[in-house]
Amino acid sequence: MSERTSADPAAPGGPEQPPEATQGVEAAGTPRADVVPVHGAVTAPTVASSAGSRDGGHGVVARPGVDLAVPLYAHPSTHPELWHASARAARHIRFAVVNVHNGVGVDLDLAYPPMIDLLRTARVRLVGYVDTAYGNRPQPDVVAEIEAWVARYGLRGVFFDQVRGDFAGLQYYSECALAARAAGAQFVVVNPGTDCDPAYAEVANVTVTFEGTWHAYLEYRPPAWVSTRPPSRFCHLVYDVPDAAFADAPQAVQARHAVTAFFSSGSGGNPWDRLDAALVDAWALNDTRKLTPKRR
Repeated sequence: MSERTSADPAAPGGPEQPPEATQGVEAAGTPRADVVPVHGAVTAPTVASSAGSRDGGHGVVARPGVDLAVPLYAHPSTHPELWHASARAARHIRFAVVNVHNGVGVDLDLAYPPMIDLLRTARVRLVGYVDTAYGNRPQPDVVAEIEAWVARYGLRGVFFDQVRGDFAGLQYYSECALAARAAGAQFVVVNPGTDCDPAYAEVANVTVTFEGTWHAYLEYRPPAWVSTRPPSRFCHLVYDVPDAAFADAPQAVQARHAVTAFFSSGSGGNPWDRLDAALVDAWALNDTRKLTPKRR
């Protein structure tokens, strides 16, 4: 997501694990699943996706599902309903991105801790927004902002935005991810927002490989290498979504070899200032997290 602030009103999932206590559970080296075709009918992987549970030796596995990545790009004092709606939708949310002012901001914003506590109580994993300026931001500044997210708001994850995405930038982002985990932000999301070098999927827990309009999403086809990784490693962020399209969104995500996404009816400078009820309804209708008999 491009640089936006929630401090300026005009600008800008059930969780898999306890959100703060087990941030490192989804390691970047998650075992590969049998993958779905990149082009063709949607079929299920044979291991649980991020939205499901593991067998645990009880003869059942979770059917793969879809979950949400919610950008909280609106200030709690001007858009409290976004935060409350996210808490109510917690069972569908994999992670939510906190963005005080194009990042952590200069000082503690007292409007945020109560809402952060609300979402944490609802068991939503929270990650802090960090702009990397396409690899041009000095790494000490990036690390200092990560440490501020951890110390000031108690977050245990990071969302690197404006990510370069090519092989030349890989060392920069590998070092940033390593520094984030060393600082306590163990869940790492990178957002090139488009196709990127395959190695980025090994650096981060989640890589955003699409950010754009619904119209562009209909034309989007992931590159072939994506099908060699589990769909739980990829996220899509889609805006300017027509009301009638929300019902089709979960299937659209799975057909493009991902299980995490966000769809917004918003457009313009900050399309991420809302959580559409139609989106939550679509995710609820397509919730496939119930355990089913294990196939032998």
